[in-house]
Amino acid sequence: MRGLRLITLILASAPLLILLPPAAAWSPAAVSIAASNTTSVALLDDGSVWQWGYAGEGVDLLVPQKVDIATVRQIAAGYGHVLALKSDGTVWAWGDNKYGQLGDGSYNDSLAPVQVEGLRGITAISAGKDVSLALKSDGTVWAWGSNSYGQVGEGSINYEGTNVPIPVNSLSNIKSISAGSSHCFAVQADGTAWAWGDNRHGVLGDGTTESRFTPVRSKIYNTKSLDAGDMHALAVLEDGNVWAWGYNYYGQLGMGGTSLNDQGRVYAGTESDSYNPDIVRGLSDMKSVASGGSYSVALADNGTVWTWGSNTDGQLGTGIPGGADMTSPVMVSGLDDVVAIDAGMYHTLALKSDGSVWAWGSNAEGQIGNRSASTASPVLVLMPSQIPPSPTPTPIIAASPQPTAENGPNYMLYGAIGLLAVIAVIVVAACLMLLRTRRNAPGKK
Repeated sequence: MRGLRLITLILASAPLLILLPPAAAWSPAAVSIAASNTTSVALLDDGSVWQWGYAGEGVDLLVPQKVDIATVRQIAAGYGHVLALKSDGTVWAWGDNKYGQLGDGSYNDSLAPVQVEGLRGITAISAGKDVSLALKSDGTVWAWGSNSYGQVGEGSINYEGTNVPIPVNSLSNIKSISAGSSHCFAVQADGTAWAWGDNRHGVLGDGTTESRFTPVRSKIYNTKSLDAGDMHALAVLEDGNVWAWGYNYYGQLGMGGTSLNDQGRVYAGTESDSYNPDIVRGLSDMKSVASGGSYSVALADNGTVWTWGSNTDGQLGTGIPGGADMTSPVMVSGLDDVVAIDAGMYHTLALKSDGSVWAWGSNAEGQIGNRSASTASPVLVLMPSQIPPSPTPTPIIAASPQPTAENGPNYMLYGAIGLLAVIAVIVVAACLMLLRTRRNAPGKK
């Protein structure tokens, strides 16, 4: 009976044997990434920040360098400056400061982090071209930096800009923010999007090309995430579909061409712009987007990355080093299990679930971070403090990937065969143990 109970226990535990622990991760793991223009930044889970590419004051970092700041929980990259939100709710900035985008009350550039004046209780940050945004816990938005197009949202234009944060007019109950080149967006808790600043190419999405000095309602709704971009914008709706609007000369709106039949436009140039949000063809189940210089990136729920638009420097990650623009989304090959994306002017970053950072596109100012030439395929970015995952012995049976429409039957078959093999080994072992027990039982010879 003892042997029978042993067999029962082993068989009941057999399914647990295929639930292997998750794959090893890089340590410390990257938890956030940011890219803009030619700047790249990563936040590690120990609160440290690493930067490569253009760092301000004409300095290029060819490999990731640690920034002198700690206890950071969020980062944002502008065209020549970086923002960091610390765990105490304060905001710090470094880089170019010609228009006051560092928010420290001066117009002096700084390679070292300086504290943004007067901000407490901040929950989110965003950086654009010479403009910075912060979201307070009370749902209000604060802006500083360049105001040549009204992008600080206080009702007027000011070519000198403002070097300290000021509240953006008429915004409340905001859940997310995004700063673009010279325009900004804020999304309310109900998914309503508001926009202000430069509106060339219709990037504000309000159906016009008129710049706005205070927020106006964009024609997008049920917004889950949004990225303001350079001259076009992208949004993921709650249903997982992606919408785009603005500049479309390179097909970055993902509508299969550079002309918009629904608006009667038949050739490229300004006539190809979309002043109203329209759905990106061929995408579903997306969770976030990133607007590059003239291209677009989307991250799917299943961890795959999709790109479209300009490919001048291989920023689409298709393996083609230049040219071959795409007017419809294509999947980046050789890259999966991605949890975050961001896009610069000509380069792209991706963060995988194991804490590793990958980059592709232009490396003209070191923004790929590996001292090499530009690359049209994803390459690993190495933070000097990161320790690669330790190699682990090959397990008896590996966890089977989840079946998909393409590989489902094969993987299900392999998984079933593997499970049966494990059970068979266990049963044989248990039987041998039972036989041995009976032979050694009292009264047996």
